Amino acid sequence: RVKKIADLTAQEQVTFSGKVLNAGSYPIGRRKKIFEVIFQDETGTIRTKWFQFNEKYMLERYAPGRVFILSGKPSVPRRGGG
Repeated sequence: RVKKIADLTAQEQVTFSGKVLNAGSYPIGRRKKIFEVIFQDETGTIRTKWFQFNEKYMLERYAPGRVFILSGKPSVPRRGGG
């Protein structure tokens, strides 16, 4: 069952649909990067992160405006941010 972003529950396997709002990478430490995609539906937004990725491929695949169905286990950031 595909859920709305507002209805997602942390640490529970879920499937949701969303449109790419923004995508890009940022550094963590000296040599590592995280690739982040922000998805949006009519109920809210969610940040998704990849730790191993090909940046060129990810930027092409997750272009703003594209719609995807994703599955995974959402988690709440340790620092309480979003």
